[in-house]
Amino acid sequence: ANNPTLQLFQTNQTKMTVMEKSNTSTSFVELAGLVEADDMTVLKLTDVTVTGDADDAFRLSRALRGHPNLEEVVFTNITLDSGMFMDSIIEMMLVSSQTLKVIHLDKVPVHAKSVATLAYCATLTKLSLPNNGFNDVDAQEIAAAVEASKSVTEVDLSGNSISDVGCKSLSLCLEKNKIIEKISLAGNSISTGECTKLESTLKSRAAIAA
Repeated sequence: ANNPTLQLFQTNQTKMTVMEKSNTSTSFVELAGLVEADDMTVLKLTDVTVTGDADDAFRLSRALRGHPNLEEVVFTNITLDSGMFMDSIIEMMLVSSQTLKVIHLDKVPVHAKSVATLAYCATLTKLSLPNNGFNDVDAQEIAAAVEASKSVTEVDLSGNSISDVGCKSLSLCLEKNKIIEKISLAGNSISTGECTKLESTLKSRAAIAA
């Protein structure tokens, strides 16, 4: 389908307007026009190829800047023109949004340093970053941002290239961040010992909360 689907959902007496494109090709410029709708609460792109240069990407980021109602962003299997990344777009949403609660990036060309701007988003509760090829250095950057966050309670880094070193960074961030409830690291190269340490910390925290 080359045309975006606009769907209206009624959940808990709250209207959610979803802008969704899937299995298609589009451009940064076209997306910029679509996301300007103030009532959009969910932006979902699945199996989408996006064309355009850095200026076009910046145009999309400007269209998303301080969006008044955007709560959830779900990008899955995104392909950009050669050498392009979604960094400016992700950064703009995280830095400027006052409503964003969930960001899910699965197989998306983005650097960890851009995602690390999550520390500026006071409303984000769930950070989902599976299958992006993130390594231990990336995990350290994300862990530092999560540590500084006062809102994120759930982190998913499954299916990346993280080893015990990255896992330790995430475990350490729990010492200062007391609100994290769940960290998913399945599908990484992490030893059972390090996974157990992380899980036990989270389980003991859940037990105290209960």
